[in-house]
Amino acid sequence: MLTGILLFASLLGMSYAASGPVLESAAAMTVLQTPWFRLLLAGLAALSLWAWHKHRLRQAAEQAHSRLQERLDERHRIARELHDTLLQSVQGLILKVQAVALGLPKEKHGLRAEIESIVSQAISSLEEGRDRVQNLRAPSPHDITLEAALTEAADQFADEYVKEPARIHIVGAARELHCIVREELGAIGREALINSYRHAHRAVEVELRYGRWHVSLSITDVGPGIPRSVLQARGRAGHWGLPGMFERAAKIGARLALCNVSGQGARVTVTLPARLAYQQKPWRSRGPCAKT
Repeated sequence: MLTGILLFASLLGMSYAASGPVLESAAAMTVLQTPWFRLLLAGLAALSLWAWHKHRLRQAAEQAHSRLQERLDERHRIARELHDTLLQSVQGLILKVQAVALGLPKEKHGLRAEIESIVSQAISSLEEGRDRVQNLRAPSPHDITLEAALTEAADQFADEYVKEPARIHIVGAARELHCIVREELGAIGREALINSYRHAHRAVEVELRYGRWHVSLSITDVGPGIPRSVLQARGRAGHWGLPGMFERAAKIGARLALCNVSGQGARVTVTLPARLAYQQKPWRSRGPCAKT
């Protein structure tokens, strides 16, 4: 392929347009100058940018899961310390008080009954404390699924407020969620459900969508909707339900949206990237949801 014609005048002092002997030389194009080579370079550059982008996304997901793991480790540490110190100490005090009550003479049965009542209350408080400590430890992957938790909460509130079951739709193939994500989404869904039933007094529609790029949970009612002042302030003065939902969403890197749907009432939607929501493969994760 020719790149051009080179004209060389052989007569000095004359213009190129002058007559005289003229040498014409044709130069062949090299491989590096071909359009195909330039297309190859462009393709390699695009492939490099795509690989770099995928690497950055993978790094972001690993960092997010690492932060979730740190939160889980801290919760486990607090739970262990509470169990090994406070709960064990209270248990020891209860045993000592029970021993004192048993050692009282029979004529002081009134005092013994009072002490036993106090011990019973202390045992109830201790059991409640143990439950709270247990809640600090994240659920294992084999615990209740998000769909089951939402169904259970919806049935509970529906039976209490409207006597009509919620309509729950699962879109996409269900996948295993990170345990912290599952827990926070469950808490957000539970708060949204109870708010919907309290204010709408009608059946509620729940949609849990498992997508390739995003996971979303949407709860819609057919009530009067959310007042504009509440939408702008993201909550009511003195109420912590909506602010708590926003805080939980922020902790897992999700976006929470409140809106009024024309003719349908209010809708709460929480969306987060799939790379943060789904449990990582074993070779990419430290196993933050593993049993401990």
